[in-house]
Amino acid sequence: MSCALECLNKYLKLSCSKTTIYALLLAQVLSFLLAVCGTTSEMLVNKGINLPTSQSVLNYLLLAITCGSLHISSKGFKLSNSVFVYLGLAILDVEGNFLVIKAYQYTSVT
Repeated sequence: MSCALECLNKYLKLSCSKTTIYALLLAQVLSFLLAVCGTTSEMLVNKGINLPTSQSVLNYLLLAITCGSLHISSKGFKLSNSVFVYLGLAILDVEGNFLVIKAYQYTSVT
């Protein structure tokens, strides 16, 4: 029995590190934001508003400000890859978000 308690104690010490708690907190915030996105998409559809790409504008603006300022402060204006790589990734991301928001419009969250 003491072996089981030792293993449990060791597991709790490992799983309660600052990194694990920080990751769990970020995952909960992300889950909350996804739920809000689904709910607001459904509310907009119920009012007859169909703007799936425009709903992500605030997200992209915040990402550009946050990630752009972090990149400029650490590496300056030098890019790690070609501009075309970033353009391709941006197009894939916009289309992915478009499809997610369209899917929210055809499902019932509440």
